[in-house]
Amino acid sequence: MRSFLWMLAIDRIHTKEFLIKRGLKLQNILIGCPWCERVPERANHLFFKCKFIEGFWYKIFNWWEAEWESVEGFDEFYTLCYNMKLVGIRKSLWLISISTACWTVWLVRNGLVFERKMMTMETLIFQSKMRALLWIRSVYDGLLMQESSWRICSNRMFKDQCMWDSK
Repeated sequence: MRSFLWMLAIDRIHTKEFLIKRGLKLQNILIGCPWCERVPERANHLFFKCKFIEGFWYKIFNWWEAEWESVEGFDEFYTLCYNMKLVGIRKSLWLISISTACWTVWLVRNGLVFERKMMTMETLIFQSKMRALLWIRSVYDGLLMQESSWRICSNRMFKDQCMWDSK
């Protein structure tokens, strides 16, 4: 995950535009954004500027009871996420959730581009939330959470229902 986020931060994700600039010929693959098909697929557009993806981030931030602000690229996105008014484990859970959301966007994009797998916004959000829950469980083994509450509101759920296993 760190490698992926680092590649995203330095604009080296292998988007269609990135590959074409390096001389790769994409046969039978349209060069446009898989979400909107309006502009060439670039990392900043694919992850942050596309209207579909902005809707995704709005819903992910809302899930954390946070306010989404449109960003131009990864630097602004990182600053927005890192400056959330959370502390301790809640900050860690937030950053894991945001990281898994970025990874989920990339995986779903790959499914769209290479396998022509269509996905609804609801499914994209669900996959992101469940991936975050799995990653959090792997990092914080003693943290007990109710999956149904996690899907509804992670921030409120953490305050009200999350507890550490006493084993």
